Amino acid sequence: MGLGLVAASLGLLGAGAGGPGSTRYELVAPLLSADGKTVYACFSYDLMGGCAGVRVRGADIRQIPTVQGYAGSPALETPPVRLVGRWEQGALTLTELPEPAGARTSLPDLCTQPIGSQPSAGAAALQDRLVVDPAFDNGKILFLESLPCEQRLELLVAVADPETVSYLESRYPGVVVTGWLQPISGW
Repeated sequence: MGLGLVAASLGLLGAGAGGPGSTRYELVAPLLSADGKTVYACFSYDLMGGCAGVRVRGADIRQIPTVQGYAGSPALETPPVRLVGRWEQGALTLTELPEPAGARTSLPDLCTQPIGSQPSAGAAALQDRLVVDPAFDNGKILFLESLPCEQRLELLVAVADPETVSYLESRYPGVVVTGWLQPISGW
């Protein structure tokens, strides 16, 4: 498997006091709503016109000045916007109104493996084990992408809170875990 994008059910690990729900996170991404109501921050787009990403609660996509519609469709989309909120029950619940973000997005830098090089067999085997992990199937962790990179496997999850990182690193030695939503320091 090369670059693998997996859309899993939304969820979180460690939702107790002091868990990810008590931290505010920031994200810059375009928003998409296929029905004009349910809103997603898009990490990547699929061929069917939808997107993989995280659900956003508290965003009225119709009220965002840069929203675009499509003739004959209830779908609405925005250019990248800055989102701030709390990670609660598998979604980003906004604590601030979305702000235009220009053309920038907050896509993390994953592996920069030299062109033509192959990942180790160990990294590829880790990736194979990972895609059948029950934590992704039962909604404990929102897994966005995995990338075998030389001797390691890089994972992108929605929120890389301490519980999620600890779980993944203990179960899959040699993984590097990155979160798409970034904690806001000093809160």
